Amino acid sequence: MVIDLLHRWDVQRPTHPVITACPATADDSLAVGARVTRPDTRLTIGW
Repeated sequence: MVIDLLHRWDVQRPTHPVITACPATADDSLAVGARVTRPDTRLTIGW
């Protein structure tokens, strides 16, 4: 999934990607973007 997002960014390239990492226990007030949820971490990828 991350590879697909970075490929899409590479094609569209509107700006630099922003990757935000939070503990998996963080609430839903994460940054806007695609989310990757792992057992201990939530990543948000946006641009």
